[in-house]
Amino acid sequence: MGYGWGWTRTDRKLDGLVMFTDGGWNRGEDPVEAARALGVPVHVVGVGLPQAKDLEVTFVSCDDVVFKGDSFPLTVRIRARGYANRNLRLKILRDDQSIRDEVVALGAEGEVQHQVILPADRAGVFAFGAEVETLSDEASAENNRRSKAGVRVIDRRITVLLCEDSPRWEFRALREGLAADKARIQVKTWMRQADPGGLEGQVATFPRNADELRGYAGRTQAREEGLRGDTRYRDLLIAAANDPIMQTVQDEIATEVYWNRVQELSIRPRAIVSPLGQALLFDMAINHGVFHDMIGKAEQELGVQPKSRIGENGKSEQEVVTRIAQIRQGRMRALADRLKAPGLIPRGDFWVAVVTAGDWNMVGDARGEIEIKQGRRVQVGKP
Repeated sequence: MGYGWGWTRTDRKLDGLVMFTDGGWNRGEDPVEAARALGVPVHVVGVGLPQAKDLEVTFVSCDDVVFKGDSFPLTVRIRARGYANRNLRLKILRDDQSIRDEVVALGAEGEVQHQVILPADRAGVFAFGAEVETLSDEASAENNRRSKAGVRVIDRRITVLLCEDSPRWEFRALREGLAADKARIQVKTWMRQADPGGLEGQVATFPRNADELRGYAGRTQAREEGLRGDTRYRDLLIAAANDPIMQTVQDEIATEVYWNRVQELSIRPRAIVSPLGQALLFDMAINHGVFHDMIGKAEQELGVQPKSRIGENGKSEQEVVTRIAQIRQGRMRALADRLKAPGLIPRGDFWVAVVTAGDWNMVGDARGEIEIKQGRRVQVGKP
């Protein structure tokens, strides 16, 4: 309404103004203030019908399936027109029978949301709803009730059949996540490529100490320092690492998350071809993440462009990889000193020793072995 006052503000003399309006104001300046600014009498004539007062339950929502014995939220939305700032009685219904009375406080004009927690104390299929009280001056009471039908309350476990082609790590994670809710979910598994000699039994028990190991999840994510001295935590991890399915999981994660990404980000762009060079960068990705800064630091110290190709940048692969191994050795020693963890040092020393020995094809000694730390040798090639 205030939008139309502007045309009256001219140099012409104005003795008064007659305004025909339904009272609505949806844009422009405040019509009351605009009328005052005119400085002349304003006569208002009301036209049209007044807006009817009304209450309406516009929305009722809850879960489609609820377990008997649980509690669940029922959400109700009420639209009020003409009843601002007052309290209303609200009935919560199950199959049209009142099971609870609530009081809802309305604010300004518009919609208000109310939530109530209900017990699932009976099994069956029900319609849960809500009905707001009918007021004497309300335009219509037909929209004061709404319900949601087909809500299932069940008192038995859900059986989930989990099918997979082979024992991938996603299969194990999904199975363990479902099996954790033993009170509600029964998990059965089917695998196409299974070992008749006992894979199904391994799946059923892996990890054998799952519940206990899962209890360390929060502390592990928080990188709690005290875990370094927790011998039970160490033993659980070792036991899980020796499980055949866990080994399959580790291989898949190492390939997908580290090997493939380090090939794409670090190895192929630089044309690193030696088994030693590729193995070093792979180990660094697992230990420090695929986005560590040590390769770039080596290139900077050697005076070559980042991610430049070996040979084309004037440096040999041996020069670049050797410098990377040396920087990594220094990083591991500094980390060991800061964390008071001397066990980190041999990992950095090992790669410098292999580079110094010139075993670029990673074939090992006469027996095809490499000593990764004192007293521990691994087979890398044929004797």
